Amino acid sequence: MPTPYKDLEFSILQHLTLLRIKYKKINKNKVYANPKYDFLRRYNLVDYHPKDSNYFILSEKGKMYLRFKRKDNFRFWTPIIISIIALLGGYNIYTNSVIKEILQSIISALKTIVENLGAFF
Repeated sequence: MPTPYKDLEFSILQHLTLLRIKYKKINKNKVYANPKYDFLRRYNLVDYHPKDSNYFILSEKGKMYLRFKRKDNFRFWTPIIISIIALLGGYNIYTNSVIKEILQSIISALKTIVENLGAFF
């Protein structure tokens, strides 16, 4: 029975390898010759490139794994960042004029980016 993408756990180097394959294809001979790429074939994370059979690209399972990890990291880091901002606010660090100006410029930049993307407005 194949392993679902949600149950896969890879090291940082393996995750970076998947990201590299996402943006650039990888040579078939490199995957077969190097034992550090065995996990790609073992978990069916790569498929043959449709135009050139000498290269591999990410399969749907590999793409879903990367999406799942991205969402998981977002769910992990968002509350931590909000908590740090709230902690700094509890110590009245925002009354410092330099920090206040920096935060206002960051907020205006983020607001401009969100408006240009049309994400919320």
